[in-house]
Amino acid sequence: MSVPASRTSEIGRPDSPHAPETLARPGLGRRAEALAIVAAALFAIVFWVRLPGRLPSEADYQSLGRAISAEARPGDGVAFAPAWAERGKLFVGGLPTVTLPDLALEPEAERYARLWLIAEPDLPRSDAAATLRALDARLARTGEPRRFGPLSLSLYAPREGRRTRTDFVAQLGEATVSIRGDPPERCEAAPDGSGFLCPRGRWSYVRPEWHEFDFLARRCLWAHPVGPEPLELRFPKAELAHGFRGGMGLVGAAADSPNLAPVELAFLVDGAPAATLTLSPGQPGFHPFEIDLPGLVAGPHDVALRIATPNPAMRHFCFDAVAF
Repeated sequence: MSVPASRTSEIGRPDSPHAPETLARPGLGRRAEALAIVAAALFAIVFWVRLPGRLPSEADYQSLGRAISAEARPGDGVAFAPAWAERGKLFVGGLPTVTLPDLALEPEAERYARLWLIAEPDLPRSDAAATLRALDARLARTGEPRRFGPLSLSLYAPREGRRTRTDFVAQLGEATVSIRGDPPERCEAAPDGSGFLCPRGRWSYVRPEWHEFDFLARRCLWAHPVGPEPLELRFPKAELAHGFRGGMGLVGAAADSPNLAPVELAFLVDGAPAATLTLSPGQPGFHPFEIDLPGLVAGPHDVALRIATPNPAMRHFCFDAVAF
């Protein structure tokens, strides 16, 4: 049956009480879209107009750099918040720098005798304010933050009992390195002074290197184990008071396979075992650790770090450690 023409035309007329609302107000959707576009354009204009005032000028960086240079001491380091706002590296006079997010959770926060923090709290999506609060809770702040235009400069130090006494990466040259087999095999100092060369192959060496873990660059000691015979780094006069802290991981594809052998990192103090850490296969990333040694007498100790594995295949091990 066909619908009468008169009824069809009545329903379709815009002034009909039966007409859908979209037919009665056909311009509402277009007006809403136009308003949204205008609002987004205005927001973008305001953002870009205000952005130059949030960015430091060359003069701001230079003034901050002069302040750091005038007050810097041996053992100082520099960090940035947010971590990706690192242009300040060019103005800190060659001091070592830290560019890691979640800085307050990192062992690096307590590595240096003093840590300068260059923060940019006014940047879009900046986490500088949260970083400052977290560092205030973990470290001891010296004075109040200083401003150099949009830049904020704060100075921190480890709290009592937390300062680094021996940096095993920076002080590698003070160590003797060997493979503890029968008989032991000595690793010789590299001609360029960068580390130690061991006799098991081109991969068998100990040297500070930069490697990527979870898309973050970290400096660590490459120390590929050779097998069950431990690779030993011995520091005969390491300053030690409370324990050890640092991190460890496997480099590249070696970290992903669950079928390879575990790696053990053992700490010995004055010839006695103090702690052993195990990095199980299939654990990518960089894994922080802290070892407390209660009752230890503060002072120089004979400290040995031993790295071993049941099977050295693809055990591309790299670690960082300090004594505190």
